[in-house]
Amino acid sequence: MKYLWLVFTLIFIVSCNLIQHIPKPAPSLTPEDVTLIPSSTTPTNIPLPTNTPLPTETTTPFPTNIPTPTSIGSGSGSIVFQRIAKNGDNEISDIYLVWIDGSAENNLTKNENVNIQYWYPRWSPDGMKILFFRTEKNPENDQGWYKSELYVMNADGSNMQILSPATQAEENFFDSFGDWSADGASIVFESNRHALATDFDNELFKISTSTNEITQLTNENGFSMHPSWSPDGTRIAFMSDRDGDWDIYFMNTDGTEITQLTQNSNSDRFPAWSPDGLKIVFHSDRDGNDELYTITIDGLTESRLTTDPASDTSAGWSPDGNWLVFQSDKDGDEELYIMRADGTEVIPITNNSDQDILADFRP
Repeated sequence: MKYLWLVFTLIFIVSCNLIQHIPKPAPSLTPEDVTLIPSSTTPTNIPLPTNTPLPTETTTPFPTNIPTPTSIGSGSGSIVFQRIAKNGDNEISDIYLVWIDGSAENNLTKNENVNIQYWYPRWSPDGMKILFFRTEKNPENDQGWYKSELYVMNADGSNMQILSPATQAEENFFDSFGDWSADGASIVFESNRHALATDFDNELFKISTSTNEITQLTNENGFSMHPSWSPDGTRIAFMSDRDGDWDIYFMNTDGTEITQLTQNSNSDRFPAWSPDGLKIVFHSDRDGNDELYTITIDGLTESRLTTDPASDTSAGWSPDGNWLVFQSDKDGDEELYIMRADGTEVIPITNNSDQDILADFRP
């Protein structure tokens, strides 16, 4: 009996030690304790397994306080843009998609032909298609680009279709820099397709997305270029040197009632309508280098948005009109940035040795 008492004592001590080492159950979480990661955003704070080698490439870190993509601009949270990359002695130009926080870059065109380049992507109003133009060089001679045509593809880069094919007689004609109408039924673009071989000034045209019928809108001395369709679909802004230097103009969608918006001896270029239709953003070298400005449609109020030694150009609006995406060479090559529409809170999107240009917010 005395040994039986000792056995019970040992069992009791061991049981107490085991109870102390049993893991406690996790506390239950309330909805306030849970942070949901948007389905369109890839988590960036998941630790790597210890046996996974870390990347050797280093880049300049982005700010840690960048808002989540869907909190900027009230759109889908992504931007389409053009990237020009070195390929030996040549360049490759492709169209890319990227989240506003700089993550999840996706090459949509995957071009491997140095004789072809993809340019100037623009979202359709419903955000389901991308308009761009494709330039082609004749590989049998070294006389440069010999044709440029408008194309449309799906948002994932599939189903690429030509809108404005050039015939053999038109191989020196260039259709480029297009923009969608608000209803997606038409596209305005610049082209020299009206011109003779000795007259290569660009004019503005529009093309039906259903019938491919083309209508010429302008026919002036000088160039009319880089059109931007107003959000209400009633007017088209563009740049022209018809008065001797580059200024911003707008007109009705049939080419009538042309109004000059800016008037100075410098170059005002690349207009883009604000989503509310009340302002146009553009870049100008009027202060010594290219900076971004806005002007109200009545021409009465101009505001300078950027003030740095770099070249800040080619701005576009977020869907809610509160942000702008633009390109700048402030780090030595062209990168993409976003900033608030008043010029504050500049945030980098891309950071590489390529040229990232001509971006557009997805609706």
